[in-house]
Formats: sequence, C-alpha cells, structure tokens
Amino acid sequence: MDRNIKISVVGTGKIVNEVLPLITRDDMHYTITSVYAYRNVDNARCLAEAFDIEKVYTDYDELLCDDTADFIYIANVNTAHYEYALKALESGRNVIVEKPLCTCYDDAYRLIDTAQKNHCYIFEAVSLLYNPVYDEIADALKKIGKISMVTANYSQLSSRYKMYCDHVVAPAFDPELAGGALMDLNVYNINFLVGLFGRPDASSYFPRLGYNGVDLAGAAVLKYTDFPAVCCSAKDSDAPSGAVIQGDVGYITVDSPVSVLACAKIYIDGKLDKVIDAPVGSHRLEFEFKKIHDIYMRGDYDAMIAKSNISLWVMEILESLRKS
Repeated sequence: MDRNIKISVVGTGKIVNEVLPLITRDDMHYTITSVYAYRNVDNARCLAEAFDIEKVYTDYDELLCDDTADFIYIANVNTAHYEYALKALESGRNVIVEKPLCTCYDDAYRLIDTAQKNHCYIFEAVSLLYNPVYDEIADALKKIGKISMVTANYSQLSSRYKMYCDHVVAPAFDPELAGGALMDLNVYNINFLVGLFGRPDASSYFPRLGYNGVDLAGAAVLKYTDFPAVCCSAKDSDAPSGAVIQGDVGYITVDSPVSVLACAKIYIDGKLDKVIDAPVGSHRLEFEFKKIHDIYMRGDYDAMIAKSNISLWVMEILESLRKS
C-alpha cells in the first residue's frame, strides 16, 4: 500500500537535514506535517520553508495534542530521546527514534514496554538493520561454516576533535550527553553483531579516555558461546573501516563502515564466491524508512517487536560496556 505516512519531525540537526530531502521524495511515501524545535527555532522555520512544512512547533505538548501525524520522528540530542519518545508513546503516538534509542537499559525497556502496552509502533533508526545487503549477509552465514571470529572497525576522525583538543567540548565529546566513540560509532558495530547473532554471553570494553573522561576510541569484546567478536571505533583518528566474519569454510567482508553497507563479499575456500551490492543510486537511509513504511502499512506488529528486541539487547550491552 502506497498511502503516505504522515510524520512530525522533532529536531533540526545534521541527521534531520539528511533525512528530509530523502523522505520527501515521491517514491518514499511520507508527508511531513510539522517540525519542532526547542531552541533552534530559526532552523526549524528554514526547514519548514525549504520542504513546504505547514507548521513549526516550539511547544511539544501542543504538537502531541494538535498534530495528526502517524509518527513522531525524534532526532534531537541523544539525552532527550527518552523523554520525548516516552511522552509521545504515552499519548498513543507511534515513534521513530534516532540512534541511540536512549542512554540506559531501564529507559529502553520502559519505552518498548509502553509502546507494546499502548499498541504503538516504536522503531530505532539503525539503518543497517534494514539494508538489503545486511539481509543477504544473514542468509550467507550458513555458507561460510562454523563461525570462529568476527571483527568490525568504525573509525572516523571527528570534525570536532580539534575543538575538543582546544578544550571546546561539543556534545559528541561530552560523556554527560552520551557522547564518545562507543555511543556514536561502535553502536553500529554492536547492532551489526546482535542483529546477526543475538545477545552475547558476556562483554567488556577497553577505551582510550580523553581529559574529560569521554572515550575517544575503544575496543569492545563480545563473547558468544562459540566465538569472540571484537568491535573497534575511534573519533580521534581515521582508519579503514569495515567488518570480517570468519568461518571454517569461508568468510564475509564488508569494506566500508557497517553503517553504510554498500557492498559485501563472500569468499569460499579462499575464492570470491559472490559480491553483494546495494541497489545502484540508493541512499543509505532510504531502506529503513521504506521498510518502516511497509511494516506499518501491513500492520506487522511482530516485525516491529523483533526490531525492538535488538534495540533492547544492544542497549543492555552498551550499558554494560560503559560500566566496565
């Protein structure tokens, strides 16, 4: 069914500026009803003008009362996700929340529990989990035999790192605002693993800490019953990013950050067996919004719950790693 889903946008930051040009395409079947801003009202008005959005709200309660959107898309600062999502769910509204869903396990559990009690939909916008390349990787696991090791690295020198070195701390480097390499970058690696292999038996984290206690880089080790997985990330340095899943018959490589998943390669007995490419010309975020549209329009509540379970397990792991 191609009926447009009506969506109200909370936030005006970088990800919003990336998402709006995408979901306003005719083939995406979304209609933006309003945009909300707490402080950056001028930015919200600019977005409203650029994308023909009828209403700008500065009062969130008013938005929830008046706006008739099917979904509230929450894309403000990480530490506000829980408050805004919970209020929407308690009002009987469906939500899409940018990653991370929130900053602790108890909050994640309450959000998902509230959604299910009110029969609302809740989606964490982790794009890789909706990517067709990811689905093909999952299907290919049986081809490479018994898994023996998984490694993933997502390292990207932050444009705000020099500011941080000069003691100007942006939210991305503020541990009180859930900044740092684990919550910003390694969260993708952990979602990649949990989506494929489920909840690990144990986990530990080895960070490189900055002067304010933020993890500038770090290695998370997830212990599964039959194999270890190592997830690395860094915001203070660049490196080739990607992932390797090793089996006793073959292996699978991803030659980009797993958040992108433009291509994966399957090798059997040391020889290239298959190349999996994302559809030509596709945007890395389009798959999640298309699949969310499909799940919602089909009324496939079980599919939503399956995605929510991944979010809950990942948050459980992240909280454990931050305490380790």
